[in-house]
Amino acid sequence: MRRDEAMHYLKVVCGVACFLILASNVWSMSRWSETRGVYDDVCYLRQAHLFQRFGLGGLDTDISRDDDRYLSAKLKEIGFPTWSDAATAPCHTRWWRRKSW
Repeated sequence: MRRDEAMHYLKVVCGVACFLILASNVWSMSRWSETRGVYDDVCYLRQAHLFQRFGLGGLDTDISRDDDRYLSAKLKEIGFPTWSDAATAPCHTRWWRRKSW
């Protein structure tokens, strides 16, 4: 076997191996979910939801802005015990308050 032929077969084998790794990663990522039942995920998704609704105003995390019950629905979905009481949510539920000096 000539050196050129051996190199060709090696390239094919490496190409197939890379394709199999890529296919495995794509298959694995297609099964990922945004909702894993972790409090941090719920809070990050809530922040993203606020940005979608209010643009930069999404920085204001006041719980009164949950008028569409998004946070309550996500907390219920993960089985949070007090999902109906947004004040007990594990997320930041209000913007910082300036202290009057």
